[in-house]
Amino acid sequence: FYIKLPQSTTVQVNGQGNNYQLTTFHGDAEIREMEMEAIQATILDITHQDGPYTLSAPGFAQQGAVAGSVEISNRIKEQILSKGKEAICDAIFKSLCPGHPANLHSIVKTIYQLVKDSNGNRKL
Repeated sequence: FYIKLPQSTTVQVNGQGNNYQLTTFHGDAEIREMEMEAIQATILDITHQDGPYTLSAPGFAQQGAVAGSVEISNRIKEQILSKGKEAICDAIFKSLCPGHPANLHSIVKTIYQLVKDSNGNRKL
């Protein structure tokens, strides 16, 4: 399995006393011992993941395991849709209802149908 870990940068001191920047995962060293709530809050939520990726065995003449491109593509699509749903809905609303605030109640008040009664009078 593969999980993308959030990274941060800290200043460290090397053996000669010089500062250098270390960019790495600065969370718990043993993820297997973390509670699921902690994994969700400190890793998955930050990296916008819903769980680990399944790795496949490497192909001929490859050096390492690979993640299935179909699985990754599907997860990326899910993330885009879940994170962008509100923006997509707002864009559709603005194109279908230009000039109206994004408040459905205000639009419902402007929708009506005129009908003629048996005497030819128009009414709502």
